[in-house]
Amino acid sequence: ETSTEVAEMSETFLPGQRYERYKRHTQQEVRQHNTQEDCWIILRGQIYKIPSEYLDFGHPGGAEPILRMAGQDATETFTAIHPPEVWGDSDLASFRMGEVEAVDALSSIDFGRAPGTSSNAEGPNLGECLPLTLAARMMISPDSYIFRFNLTSQVGLRLCAGTHIDLFVPRGSSSVYRAYTPVADGPGWVEFIIKVYGANGMFPQGGLVSQKLYTLQVGDLIHGRTAVGHIQYLGRGSWNLLGSRRERVKEVVMVAGGTGITPMYQVLQAALSDPFDDTKFALLFANRHESDVLLGKEITRLAELHESRLRVRHCLSQPSPAWSGYRGHVSAWMLREVSWPLQTGVQRLALQCGRS
Repeated sequence: ETSTEVAEMSETFLPGQRYERYKRHTQQEVRQHNTQEDCWIILRGQIYKIPSEYLDFGHPGGAEPILRMAGQDATETFTAIHPPEVWGDSDLASFRMGEVEAVDALSSIDFGRAPGTSSNAEGPNLGECLPLTLAARMMISPDSYIFRFNLTSQVGLRLCAGTHIDLFVPRGSSSVYRAYTPVADGPGWVEFIIKVYGANGMFPQGGLVSQKLYTLQVGDLIHGRTAVGHIQYLGRGSWNLLGSRRERVKEVVMVAGGTGITPMYQVLQAALSDPFDDTKFALLFANRHESDVLLGKEITRLAELHESRLRVRHCLSQPSPAWSGYRGHVSAWMLREVSWPLQTGVQRLALQCGRS
């Protein structure tokens, strides 16, 4: 619709809409609606409010993929994994409740405090602006790269495991962003593994943010913003799960697909580096080809150093004849094999990240 048509609809309800009246909201407003009970997402500039009952029972991929993008612009992720005909889905249309105010997304970042001077001496505050200068880019698979950015502060990020960073890139007179999980950071630098989604027949534009990041030259400046993840590992068996605290988790089963390994790796590094943390982890990592396996050497090394706490298995859907790991798609028997033997009274947690 045009802006005029949207304004004329502002006093009426959309067909099938069960929520509030159709109007414009800023991206900063949308970010406040990031829970299962109050989940908004942005798709192509339009705002959708996803009912909790749909998250529980209606979405074929379950609640987690949607909740991971709650309060954010999910356009790039959505178009990367759904065919074009999904845009005409009646459920999706009925959840539409507004559109994003045409303002620069960077305006929602707190520029009032210089990076590295936050009141938290341990690192930047959530929502704080992070100027990032590209220092290096290295190819690690046919379509994935390690991006190293320099920070203006030598303090480092020191983020809770499970926390991501929003990376902003310019788009016309405004900007767009996507959340990425750091895989490593230190005084004055941070690294991300980013898959670059190229244009193809199904998705003519490809990944807007990832393609723009790929065009950056060493020395180019972008902006980031620290943001909280929906699932955070607080250490020694304690978790923050969608705002609810869960304690004394002794075993964690992880299922990762593609770049979905990055938050898993972040948690594994934090947990396994703590000698007082006795949590056990079982990781099933799914990809298409051998060349798609990211952080393979690093994960193998973790498993070798912590064999009493970490079990790892790999699954490929299109392996070479020489492949000796699991073949096909993730299945229940694979999960049973990689998991630790069941014990009465032991709390378990299952995590999944990546394409469903």
